[in-house]
Amino acid sequence: MECPRIIERDADGFLPLDAYGALGDGRSVARSGADGSIDWWCVPSIDSPLLFDRLLDVRNGGYFSITPTQPFEVERQYREHSNVLETVFTTPTGRA
Repeated sequence: MECPRIIERDADGFLPLDAYGALGDGRSVARSGADGSIDWWCVPSIDSPLLFDRLLDVRNGGYFSITPTQPFEVERQYREHSNVLETVFTTPTGRA
């Protein structure tokens, strides 16, 4: 896994592009932020309208997020020879 790091959005609410990973099933692709947020997803296929588009519009774009309630560091990596993105959140009281 990459070294743990703290991920923060900038003053406008955007993450740096290198804080995103791609999740896909061969038909659709989502962009997963290292802060636990899905900020871009077109479904059911890659050429469908966007369901979540906070990556493009922080204030009006939709998103889905699952994150710890405490401050956290994040480690992420793709499993070798796969498109499976592993994300580990570490807080002062545990890891998920």
